[in-house]
Amino acid sequence: MKSKFDDVDSLLIWLYIIIEDMNTQTELPLYTERYSNNRIPYFSDNELFTCAIFSKMLGFHCKKAGYDYISRHYQSWFPLLPSYEVYSRKLNKYNEALGYIFKVI
Repeated sequence: MKSKFDDVDSLLIWLYIIIEDMNTQTELPLYTERYSNNRIPYFSDNELFTCAIFSKMLGFHCKKAGYDYISRHYQSWFPLLPSYEVYSRKLNKYNEALGYIFKVI
């Protein structure tokens, strides 16, 4: 799917909407279902996937560099962005789900 965006903010919004739709219309929740007492996280999986994929789309090949970019430029968009350690741990946990998203997008 090829799309042209005037700015990176539009790309980020589009990406979030796509991931939100995938989470409701596909089997993605099977990969990311939470089975704990804390089922409603303060930083959602949709936000996590959006940040990870957005940073890859911008050309950041290192998780840390992508995280730093998002925390500097989009802190107001993701006010509950966790620390890098938590962010990285969650991404590693959902590696299979991210592979599924990359195949679909």
